Amino acid sequence: MIYAVNQYLPMMQLWVELFLRIDLHQKEKERKWKIFRQELDKSERKMFDEMMSYSRLYNAAGVMACKPVLLHPILMSLIFEHYKQLNKIVNEVGAS
Repeated sequence: MIYAVNQYLPMMQLWVELFLRIDLHQKEKERKWKIFRQELDKSERKMFDEMMSYSRLYNAAGVMACKPVLLHPILMSLIFEHYKQLNKIVNEVGAS
């Protein structure tokens, strides 16, 4: 039984290292978007934080694809506006 656990130990160590890297990447991403968030109205910041929290679901797939591109702030603005509109529609449909 001990042998079975020992054979998987290197793989478990790799998973722990991967999760630590993903966590560091997430914190770096949040730091980079801090100024964008600060420029939003106070009423929009909570919604922006909620939207950013969803990105944690996909960090494993995107952690290695992150490259600084000037287009990112433009795309984030568009995505955030669409997220707000969708959220409003969902709330309206749920209220009726």
